[in-house]
Amino acid sequence: MACAHVPHLRSAFLVGMALLLSYMNFRGLTVVGHSLVASCLAILVPFVLLVVLAVPHVRPANWLVFEPKEVDWTTFINVMFW
Repeated sequence: MACAHVPHLRSAFLVGMALLLSYMNFRGLTVVGHSLVASCLAILVPFVLLVVLAVPHVRPANWLVFEPKEVDWTTFINVMFW
């Protein structure tokens, strides 16, 4: 509590701590930003790769085929609620 009696020392300490913490926060944002981009790429690259590999196997003619008698409605509704 020695600096409590000297107003200028207390102000200098508070400004110094604010600058130090602001610098650490700024540097931390850079590190967090880079790790966020890396993790986003790590998540998206396999998805994009699988989509590209699956495109030749897509049959658009099957998209509109609907046989109501062949649908397992219990499983379908259960999956829809997931």
